Amino acid sequence: MNIISLGSERIAMSFDLLEINLNGIYYNNLTFVIRLLTYDELSRINSIQTQDALINLVLEEDVFQLTLLEVVGIEDEIDLDSMEAGIVSTISGAVINCSNFYFQDVEAGVAKEMQESNIFNQMQLVVAKNFNIQFKDILVMPIDELVRKFALFQVTFPSEALDFNREEE
Repeated sequence: MNIISLGSERIAMSFDLLEINLNGIYYNNLTFVIRLLTYDELSRINSIQTQDALINLVLEEDVFQLTLLEVVGIEDEIDLDSMEAGIVSTISGAVINCSNFYFQDVEAGVAKEMQESNIFNQMQLVVAKNFNIQFKDILVMPIDELVRKFALFQVTFPSEALDFNREEE
């Protein structure tokens, strides 16, 4: 994976101009690729209400290990003991906060996603549904193939077609 192929379900978190120790080697300008928490994971984390520093440290490490997909350009497994604690804490905190945005205010999360959706997102859903293709496969489909399948659907089933001329409500 590289920074271009992140996909919509991933977040890139960069630490520009910060020297970070990974496995005994210091790197500059690292980018961590992470995912948000699932509903079940977040529910469990939110149910652990404690002021115990040790429990919170373990929780941060667990969240980091659970949600870290990769560090761009680093192939080796990361030894948390050699990394600065502030990095783990910062990434874990961001993951929990971003996940809680959707968890605590579902309407705001839906409104955000609706505002950010575009015609290609709609085309992806139409093609996934009508060609019986898993959505995760649609997300990595080349754009020309997506448009070709969508156009085929539009021509074949015009009564069910997506109306490009419809005005936004």
